[in-house]
Amino acid sequence: MIDEKMSFPGYIAIIPVLGASLIIASNGNDLVVSKLLSVRPVVFFGLISYPLYLWHWPIYSFYRSIFAGSPDYHELILLLLSSFFLAILTYYLIEKPLRNARNKYITAILLALSVFGTGLIGAFIFHINGVKDREINKSAGEYASVTDVYNYYKYGELLRGGICHSVQLTAAISNGCIKNGKHNIFIIGDSYAAALFNGLSHYIDNKGSDYIISQMTDGNAPPLFVDGKDDLQRSVITLNNNRINEIKRVQPEVVLLTWSVRGTNGVHDKKLAIDTLSLTIKKIKEASPDSRIIFIGPVPEWNANLVKIISNYLSEFKKTPPLYMTYGLNSEISEWDSYFSNNVPKMGIEYISAYKALCNESGCLTRVGNGPDFITAVDWGHLTKPGSDFLFNKIGNKIIK
Repeated sequence: MIDEKMSFPGYIAIIPVLGASLIIASNGNDLVVSKLLSVRPVVFFGLISYPLYLWHWPIYSFYRSIFAGSPDYHELILLLLSSFFLAILTYYLIEKPLRNARNKYITAILLALSVFGTGLIGAFIFHINGVKDREINKSAGEYASVTDVYNYYKYGELLRGGICHSVQLTAAISNGCIKNGKHNIFIIGDSYAAALFNGLSHYIDNKGSDYIISQMTDGNAPPLFVDGKDDLQRSVITLNNNRINEIKRVQPEVVLLTWSVRGTNGVHDKKLAIDTLSLTIKKIKEASPDSRIIFIGPVPEWNANLVKIISNYLSEFKKTPPLYMTYGLNSEISEWDSYFSNNVPKMGIEYISAYKALCNESGCLTRVGNGPDFITAVDWGHLTKPGSDFLFNKIGNKIIK
């Protein structure tokens, strides 16, 4: 009956107002009402009702200021119990003594000084732009409020899921995911590869270039001929054979590939990963000898969802995290990037370090603006739209020459 969509105050307030009016109108003449309101618990509740009214909202507001969010069901119960406790103390320690005070003049002075003092405290807090850490807590709350990162960052839309990512070959062709024309950049790989599409597409549009993009990407299906199943339980080897066949058919100018080195079907030994990649490179060169093959190295990864990492930093250090940081950063990716940088060019293909583009001596890029909308990773590694855009603004000229 009552929810957050209702206007406040609204017509629903008529119900308790009418109820109170009817009780007052009875003037104690109604035997049932009179007896009901004379019950000790009801009388006691009436005595503390005004202090309870005064306390409940400051407590709720204080909670929101400190924790920068709304309390859950259990926390609401605790806040309500706290309001009752403080209301009882207020009645017995302040209201009742003041009512029974012998010297009304002194009481009035004390009350006036209390009001004046409270006003001074409020003016001072206003002068210093609020209580320290309030903005930090608010910012932490904004990040912490993102509980479903895949929905918040429109992960499926980002990858073109169900259109060009994790679809059957016939669907990929009918959906226009595989282009056949000049200046064709063909992206193959897993979901990390799919996350490159947005940044590359925006870069091409901003440059006014006539390059086109083909995409054959599948969840948990790296561009490696390894035993394993993708997210739809299809053979990774079969998927890669399909990719090679389409590359042979359209003869793209560029074949762009990448994958999650720590993924389920990734090869977790560095030397073995290079050896496995060499087979893919050999097959691509046989299928389309004139294609440039570019391996975009692994992007930075975090030890948890990046939005949670930032929220934890704000809560722990009570300050805005730097744009580039090592807090919560997975150090393993740097080792992979260094190994690939030294060994991939020996295979006769180009290597572009996404890690170096997104990181510096201070750490790796967490966001390109303020707030959760501008962070660089959807979860622990998949690039967001801002993250993908930033990457290609750095490396786009190495692909489109």
